[in-house]
Amino acid sequence: MSALNTNPVGQYRARAHEAREKAATETDKRVRAALLTEAGVWDRMANYEEKYPSAGSKPGCDEG
Repeated sequence: MSALNTNPVGQYRARAHEAREKAATETDKRVRAALLTEAGVWDRMANYEEKYPSAGSKPGCDEG
């Protein structure tokens, strides 16, 4: 994941993708299931952030 990506949605999607990539190579069924569950959680967080953006990710919102 890029350190330059400050967009929460992009960060969450990247983490979901990483978890799915790890799951694809995992041989232990329980670990694979846990990674896929983790990916689903990251996706839900991204969906929520898209629907209800936090103050720091709203367009035109200047922090500091």
